[in-house]
Amino acid sequence: MPFSSLYRAGLKKGSDNILNSITDCKYTNMNLFAISCFPKSLIYIFLYMMTSKLAHYRRKTGLSQEQLAAVSGVSARTIQRIESGKVEAHPATLKMLADALKVQTEELTVNEKLQFSTETKNEDKTKPLFHMFALIGLCFPVFNIILPGLFWFFKKDESAVYDLEGKSVVNFQITMSLVLVPSVILMVFVFPVGFPLVVVVYFYTFFMSVVNVFRTINKRTTYYPLTCRFLR
Repeated sequence: MPFSSLYRAGLKKGSDNILNSITDCKYTNMNLFAISCFPKSLIYIFLYMMTSKLAHYRRKTGLSQEQLAAVSGVSARTIQRIESGKVEAHPATLKMLADALKVQTEELTVNEKLQFSTETKNEDKTKPLFHMFALIGLCFPVFNIILPGLFWFFKKDESAVYDLEGKSVVNFQITMSLVLVPSVILMVFVFPVGFPLVVVVYFYTFFMSVVNVFRTINKRTTYYPLTCRFLR
């Protein structure tokens, strides 16, 4: 029986059944070992280790499933199914994902103990700076684009995480600035209408920048709604 089938069957069992029941299945496809009358809990733990490597390397680079999909060209749905063990990844798909994550294809398939590197910790500390620079720049016209833009320019080649983080910040700030300009013009000619728009746009930009500072500090995915993707 394929590993993916065993994994799906295991997810349908309750934790008590997993720990207490015994399986009589045998696995010999990879000629590594055979399992006979083996506790199901150990099988499911092993299967989880095998299928979660993509998730490990994705989180290690700080990417969400949607961001990895955008970089690799593999759909987010496919990535989700591979990570959960519902499907077995095609070699070409694994190659696309490995290239996007900047790892060897074998690293997504070989069973070995994985650990987070110090590089990941450094990325976690650096990501909030993109949003902080945008926040500081809001005090001066255009600097909300210039400061994070310069930081992105110097950091984008160091990591795909920095590249995506910087683009998301700059794209949002450009979008909001383009909305703010006509609001200011409208305020000059029709103050009762333009002024509220300026206030709403400015404080929305400020609020989302603050929110994403704390999201990145807490190692959560950046979220900027209503953003045009000028940098891709």
